[in-house]
Amino acid sequence: MLNLQKVKTLLQLENEESLNSYIETLIPILEDFVKDYINLPKDVEIPTGLEMTMCKMIEFNLNDSGTKRRKIKDVDIEFNTDYPNYIYKSLNKYIRLRVL
Repeated sequence: MLNLQKVKTLLQLENEESLNSYIETLIPILEDFVKDYINLPKDVEIPTGLEMTMCKMIEFNLNDSGTKRRKIKDVDIEFNTDYPNYIYKSLNKYIRLRVL
């Protein structure tokens, strides 16, 4: 299970105390997103193979890479709310078929 200390170690953010509350808040949100995306029941643990992917998702949210386009005059900023393809490629390996 992903926790604050593991995220900070994997992303080499051990000295960034100011990010603790943000990361702690983001972890359960990402867990829900990943479980929904791969069709994993809520009571089942996320595979450990996805921990680094979730760390990369946190890193994406921490960086300014979420900004897709900026326009200086008239202040036009467009945000990229979608994760990069390499994250979805990693998640796709764990998708479970949903039986109806």
